[in-house]
Amino acid sequence: MAYHAITVVFGAILAVTILSDAADPKLLFGWIGAVLVANWLSLTVTNRLHERAGTGTWPLTLVTGDAAFRAALWVAMPVMTFQGADPLLKITLLGLVLCVAAAGLALAAVPSAAFAWVGICTGAMMWMLWRDPFSYPLTLNMLPVLFAAVMVFGLFRLGQLVLNQSRTNLRLAEQNRSVTQLIEEYEHRGGAWLWETDQHHRLSYVSPQIGMILGQASSTLVGQSFPAIFGGSLILSSTLQKLAVFDKLEFEVATKNGARWMSVSGTPRLSRMGNFEGFRGIGLDITEHKLSNDRLVNLAKIDSLTGLPNRTHIRQLFEEGLAQAEKGFGQCGMLFLDLDGFKPINDTYGHSKGDALLKAVAGRLVNAVAGYGQVGRIGGDEFAVVLPNIDGRKAMEILAQRLIDVVSETYLIDQSQLDVGCSIGGAMGPSDGRTVEELLKRSDLALYHAKSDGRGIYRHFDLDLQKKIDHRLDMERALREALAEDQFELHYQPIVSAQKPQVVGFEALIRWDHPTRGRMSPAEFIPVAEEVGLIADIGAWVLRRACADAAAWPSHISVSVNVSPLQLLSSAFPNLVGDALAKGRLSPNRLELEVTESIFLTDGDGALKILKQLQMQGIRIALDDFGTGYSSLGYLNKAIFNKLKIDRSFVREAGIKKEAVLIVQAIVALASSFNMTITAEGVETADELKLMRDLGCHQIQGYIYSKPMPFQKTFELFEKKDTRSAIAS
Repeated sequence: MAYHAITVVFGAILAVTILSDAADPKLLFGWIGAVLVANWLSLTVTNRLHERAGTGTWPLTLVTGDAAFRAALWVAMPVMTFQGADPLLKITLLGLVLCVAAAGLALAAVPSAAFAWVGICTGAMMWMLWRDPFSYPLTLNMLPVLFAAVMVFGLFRLGQLVLNQSRTNLRLAEQNRSVTQLIEEYEHRGGAWLWETDQHHRLSYVSPQIGMILGQASSTLVGQSFPAIFGGSLILSSTLQKLAVFDKLEFEVATKNGARWMSVSGTPRLSRMGNFEGFRGIGLDITEHKLSNDRLVNLAKIDSLTGLPNRTHIRQLFEEGLAQAEKGFGQCGMLFLDLDGFKPINDTYGHSKGDALLKAVAGRLVNAVAGYGQVGRIGGDEFAVVLPNIDGRKAMEILAQRLIDVVSETYLIDQSQLDVGCSIGGAMGPSDGRTVEELLKRSDLALYHAKSDGRGIYRHFDLDLQKKIDHRLDMERALREALAEDQFELHYQPIVSAQKPQVVGFEALIRWDHPTRGRMSPAEFIPVAEEVGLIADIGAWVLRRACADAAAWPSHISVSVNVSPLQLLSSAFPNLVGDALAKGRLSPNRLELEVTESIFLTDGDGALKILKQLQMQGIRIALDDFGTGYSSLGYLNKAIFNKLKIDRSFVREAGIKKEAVLIVQAIVALASSFNMTITAEGVETADELKLMRDLGCHQIQGYIYSKPMPFQKTFELFEKKDTRSAIAS
């Protein structure tokens, strides 16, 4: 509006100058005064309306009317003085009106006002030419019409452009306001903060949050080096120097309120020419997240009950110690500890006292190991000790014995005196092994060896122990192959009546001819089978084969089968026996199961229950190797044993020691009182045979009659007419 008003006033001044000689001065000065006042009022009113409207849309009718009034006022003087003027003055006035009409372009933002201005000006020119036309060609008189058409078209296009640009500006302004509000909301509510730097990495903008974190006003940070506000962070400085995108760069910052952790991401800002202008990015205070992660990491490494390092952390510590040892910094030892007698305490007193006992043990171990290494809990009642830079095997043995002594001292837990022991196994790297996995296995192996040797002792891994374990593993694999490939067979040793040499039964004895090792002794492979859990499968095979073989013998001949205590632990064992009898088509009274006194060491009541079930099926039960193990006299009166077998050691000693004779007499008398059949095992000489007969044994078994024989050879005892001579031979 100011530009338009100035143009109009300047045109009025030119008009007064041009018409100074052709018009009444009073009229001219009155006219220019009116033009000046009208334009001043127009500027004043429109400015006030603009201020009230803010971004500005004041009434179109008022603006259009104002433009029309001022246009009519301005052209009034040229119209009045045009008629009768000389041609040069006419042309001058027409040119001046054309220039003033062109000033209507300044009103293009309000198209109706612009059209009103241009329309009135061009209309006045057409009126002037119509009243007093030139004597020149018609085209000259048509110039105002052509000018009006061009101006209308130009104003229309310019108005569209101005309108579109105004709308675009309004939309962008609204978007900018929305973005600004979103940024302010994000900065206010979120933990993140925004930042921007120039090409020298000086801050040009930073959110207020970072000032709160660092303990100073954010306005004082603007202009400072971005890395400098974080204490000259080297990692941030080196990252910015690369002038590349970076994401989640983490570093620690010292503040007035303590150390804080920051995560910063940034993107380079480039000009249209591709020149670097600085960085723009986002930052986040991740201190709480970092602390939470650290707490979770610590929890993942700590045993919740004792507060000691758990299995995972102990393994990590051992890896670190072994790595140092590999570099030549001494030896790294590992001790595996297992409490002896903890389970009965836990079962008797409950888990709360058991847990309290474990805590007390952990405390004693930590105090005893202090300065030597790190104690950890592997799980249950198992602990481990990592000993970095231990001074040889002797030092480990001394420390292990100290731990055994400390742990074995009496505990007072809730007014209860509790006692536990401790067995320890150890290995040392790199002398005993070069990998963590290898040394852990060897420490565990040494612990197993310590418990096998009597508990409460320390054993260190050695190669002989490894050989034993390797042998056991080889034996386990071979046993599994033997079962799969049917390598086992049964031999049978006759059981003969003591009063007359007549076979009354056979004891089934397993034999194994290994394809490469040859004949394997049952004393060698049966314990391994029990240890690795194969005894149940082997025992089932023996039962099925023995029942099937015995069915081919005369009906008065029985078969005896040895049963492992581990087989009796299974409640399904009676069903297994019944299935073997059914498939072999053997009468139950022809099967005799031999058990040893060791069945009473584990679950004696459970074993008795199963034996009674078997006896109710008609199966005979024999107590084998009587007198060599644990006292089981108390079980003889429970009426579950049909036979008692006197061990070979008593038979042999009875021939040379009077005390042994008295023991055998007592055993025979006791068994007879319970109506048991008595069998003497391992009889090898005629003197032993006569003595066992005289002492009252009912049956004889031993080399004096026959060694165990293959199944097919047993039929020779039945085919000969003189069975007595066949046995005696």
